[in-house]
Amino acid sequence: MTNDCDAVIPFDPEMTGLATTNGRFQLDIFSERREQALCELRMLSGVPEIARTLKPNRVYRLVVPDGKVLQKGKDGLYRGVVYGADGKISQHTRFEQVPPSLARVASAVGTQIMLVSIAMQLNRVEEAIAAVSEELHNDRVAEILAGVQQFEMAAHMKDGNRRDMAIQHAIQSLTEGIVKVTLELHTRIRDLPESTNTFWDNWGGSKASRAASKLRLTEGAFKAAIQGASVLAECYAALDEPQAGTAAITRCLESIHATGIGTAADTARLVKVHDPLCLPELPWLRFDEARLDFSRNIQRTAVDAKALQKGRIAVDFQANELMEVP
Repeated sequence: MTNDCDAVIPFDPEMTGLATTNGRFQLDIFSERREQALCELRMLSGVPEIARTLKPNRVYRLVVPDGKVLQKGKDGLYRGVVYGADGKISQHTRFEQVPPSLARVASAVGTQIMLVSIAMQLNRVEEAIAAVSEELHNDRVAEILAGVQQFEMAAHMKDGNRRDMAIQHAIQSLTEGIVKVTLELHTRIRDLPESTNTFWDNWGGSKASRAASKLRLTEGAFKAAIQGASVLAECYAALDEPQAGTAAITRCLESIHATGIGTAADTARLVKVHDPLCLPELPWLRFDEARLDFSRNIQRTAVDAKALQKGRIAVDFQANELMEVP
């Protein structure tokens, strides 16, 4: 599909790598938002008539506000453009500006997909952490676990208002827990051995062994912070608050990074490698990759619905979805 639009509402977004219940929950919310966009498009002049001329079971792309007749390009994709008798693009007033409601849905969908993406990446980081500390203070981890459970309960709620309220409570628990665990992570990273390993470092015992012991405790705090950040991203993905969600997750990732992720990765290289496919430094490096990837995605994702009204929105669909509802 083309990526020259300010926002894209896909047909079938990738949401693998989430807990089963969470994945279904995110897909349900996505489907609700996508249906709102389709309802908006069905009301646009000429769209249902066009849909009847298309082949069923094929996925097409309609670009708003470029036009309404789907012309096939060299890349095999379809764009919403109508050509007049003179061969020039004909303008249609209904497509001169993206409708406000469609812009709001598109920004919510785009942010949801971006936040779910960082959640999936953080889940992979968490899976790569082999050691789990048994010595974390329970009150710190408990707040994160409470937030996780609150979000899981919200996923089962049918009433939208109650669901959003439960998610907000989860956000509060997760945010407080992450702050506490992040402070502990900073302290543990600061106490790690220097990443260099000289001859004198091994007097009185192997420095690699000491690093491994301290790193296990550090990884425990890191794992808790990652779990909290992942579920926090899912919480904001479920809420219709694109700008707040983006700002909150950015701050969360930056605060974890500021604890000294690079230092921890360097120290991890001292530790004996037990699995060549999962080096000790890998989780720390993957986190930074995910953080930078999220930062880049922010630049490409329209989170301001008002600004998006002046842009272009693409909606992937099948023909029957844009026909009039009987």
